[in-house]
Amino acid sequence: MVNFRIKEARELAGYSQKEIAQIIGVAQNTFHGYESGKHDPKSDILVKIANVCNVTVDFLLGREDSNPTNSYSQSESEHIKKYHTLDEYGKQAVDGILETEYQRCKKQKNETIPLSEDVEADEFAEQAKKYFLKEKRQESLTSSVKKSDVG
Repeated sequence: MVNFRIKEARELAGYSQKEIAQIIGVAQNTFHGYESGKHDPKSDILVKIANVCNVTVDFLLGREDSNPTNSYSQSESEHIKKYHTLDEYGKQAVDGILETEYQRCKKQKNETIPLSEDVEADEFAEQAKKYFLKEKRQESLTSSVKKSDVG
């Protein structure tokens, strides 16, 4: 059996056994078996653990001596943890907003979503959603115009 560094990676990432087991889709006692060396995880499980804990598979296998470098801020790490707990619908929603914001910022470096003063989180989410839908409609119209110009 290989001496995996799964527990070390999990603790560095700040997850409980229960949390990470849910995220990677195994029972908690199965995950405990991976950490204790009772069971060897399959390669796809090792990849999932590495991704969730922000380490390499080589780190989990003990092929890297140093601790993984986590370049995420505390806030970013919390966002990642929350993302991992979302269902597919939630992940698609976040991915859509993230991609829209990325493209917007790429095009207009200093422009932000127009917001009124002192916006609460729920209001911000609603305004971001409206902005996202407006951008999608604009993209759709632009795409339709381009297609009609061709034909």
